[in-house]
Order: sequence, then structure tokens, then C-alpha cells
Amino acid sequence: MRYHDIMKHKFPIVLCAALLSLSLRAGTPPKVTVVSQDAARTIYHSPQSPGYTAWCTLWREPNGELRLAFQQVTGPVKEWSKRKNVTVILGSSDEGATWKKLREVPARTNEGVENNTIYAAPGSSSFCGHGFAVLSDGTLITGLWPTGKDQSGFIQRSSNDGATWSAPIYVRDPDVYKMYPSQIHQLRDGRIILMCGMVKQADANTAKFLLKDFFESRDGGKTWSHIWTMPKEVGLCEESDFVELDTGDLLFIHRAEHYKDNTYINSDRLQTIFHRKGDGWEIGPTTAVPIPHSGYPELLKLREGPILHIGSDGVWEIGPGLETWTKLNLSGSPYYPRAIQLKDGSVLVVGHVGGDDEYGKVDQTIVAQKFKLKVEAAK
Repeated sequence: MRYHDIMKHKFPIVLCAALLSLSLRAGTPPKVTVVSQDAARTIYHSPQSPGYTAWCTLWREPNGELRLAFQQVTGPVKEWSKRKNVTVILGSSDEGATWKKLREVPARTNEGVENNTIYAAPGSSSFCGHGFAVLSDGTLITGLWPTGKDQSGFIQRSSNDGATWSAPIYVRDPDVYKMYPSQIHQLRDGRIILMCGMVKQADANTAKFLLKDFFESRDGGKTWSHIWTMPKEVGLCEESDFVELDTGDLLFIHRAEHYKDNTYINSDRLQTIFHRKGDGWEIGPTTAVPIPHSGYPELLKLREGPILHIGSDGVWEIGPGLETWTKLNLSGSPYYPRAIQLKDGSVLVVGHVGGDDEYGKVDQTIVAQKFKLKVEAAK
């Protein structure tokens, strides 16, 4: 048989083998290893001791500098009316190596919850809640919980770096629903996704849980449309986080609480993918993940592709193909962590020491961790 004839029959085999090799490599996740990890260090302590500083929000300004906001309460332990409640905002121009206090913003109220012993930033701050986004034009968007005379939580916008804010923006009728916004991110196409907890006003005083509700805005947060409500039998609680995948789909990780009637049973971690379908979304199945319950889920998609889940139990990663969650050899984060990838590729994590602590019982501080990973493409 001539060479031409041999190759005529051999070429399809060679081509199939090459395509199979490419397919296997495409489905193989990159190898992620820990290069370095710095010990946690205190970056802020209250002017009094024990200090009450908690509930961090971390973002990057359009000029490239980092900003960190958190709640600080000072004053007497027993007389809550004499306490001072503020949002402290720090700035860093050297990628988190040093921080400088920029300002303090008075809270909407000095009152706490549970007999004024515990404070939650989204429920008292006038500047930002846990959900916070800086849009491409510099507009700030955040979600605040209801406090005082507020019927419901709401969204607010600022075009002057938080000096002034818009009137409350309600995503659902506040006469009917009470909202607790928890996460906000802007997508590459400009759309904004909001994750929140929702309960009907008629049930607000008796319900022990919140439905997970998801919304989107296409006009910079001025108006919102509903995407999906997670069925209560799947999971409850306002706390979820998400990242936008290279495909444009959204990967959500949920802190899911489970109840029988109003009786709490347990909590776990669940995963849902929102698939882009034309101009809308198709909600995939919600499935369990091996990550244990550890408070608020914080997700970070690295520029190199892998996605991190950062929590007090440790750091887990999954490849861009969403193959398998793997726990890395890294320390657990501080409470309610926020994370960002720095310009040199390392990851900065901030949070507070302590937990849902009563005022004056624990010396809370704001701490930072830093680690660097090596991502090797599959061979």
C-alpha cells in the first residue's frame, strides 16, 4: 500500500487521538499548590478595650486603591444609649501592606439586637452592608437591613463616594415583603446581581428563617427584576455568594439552613449554577458540596481560573471546569471573611476576631491574612 493510502486511513485515527487528548486535557483541572502563607496580623483595634470592631466590607476603588469598611461601637457596656456606633473606612495605597483611617460615618442607630448586646452592621450602618459593589463608573451600591422605622431592607446608590446616598430603592413592595440584602456583584456585561433574604411582612415577627431570593438590575441598581426564589425545602438563610464564570454562568455557594416548621435542624453548604440562556437565566439543580458549614460563604475567582471558597474552617478550591472541591493546606479565615486578589497574584483576606459576640465580652479586632498560590495548567 502506498504512503498516501496508508496516511489516508491513518489520518482519522491520528486526528481522533489528538482530539481525545485535547478533550482530556481540557477536562483536567489545573494543579493548585500553596506557595506562601503569612500569619494573621491585626490591622485595626478599637480605641477602647475590649474593642467592638466587626463585619468587614472590602473593595477596590477605580483608582486602584483598596478600601476596607467595618462597624465600630464604643461607649459603656450597660448604657447602650450612650454608645457611639460608626462605620470606619480604611484605605490602602500599597496593596494592603499598610492602612490609614480615612473617615468615620455615623450609623443610623446606636441600638443593637438581643437587648442591645449584639450589633450587625447591615442593620445599623448608614454607609454599607455586607453586600457592596463599585460599578465601572465609580457608583457605589450597597444593601442595608431594616432598622427603626424602616419597613424593609433596601438598596442605596451614591455617585460621590458615599458622601450622600439615594433614597431607598425597594426591590419588592415593602408593604408586602421585608428584605435583608446580603450580596451584590456587577457582571462583565454591566448587569448587577443581588442576593437577599426575604420574608412576607405578615410573617416577619414569627418566622425563624428567610427565603433566598435573587434579583438583577440592568440600569445601575435603579430598578430590579426577580430571577428566582429557592424553594424553602431546599434551603433557607440570606447568606450566599457567587462568582461569574468564564462562560458567563454564575456559580452560587449557599449557607443553607434547614427547618421543620419553625424548628431549626441543621446547616450545610449547597451549590447552584445559573446558566445564561439568551438574555435570561436557567436555574440549574441545587446540589450538596463537601465544604462544611462555617458561617458566611466567601467566593473568589482567581485571574488564573480556579475558584476559592474561603471560610473559618479553611480554604477550598475548584477548577474553572467545576470538577471537584479540594481543601488546600491553608489556615482558616477570621470571622465573616472578605477576600480580594492583589496585583501580584496573592490573596488578601480580612475579617474580625471573635464571632456574633455580645458587646464588651470579646476583644474584637480587624485582622488580615495573605497567601499565594501556584496554578499549573494540566499537562
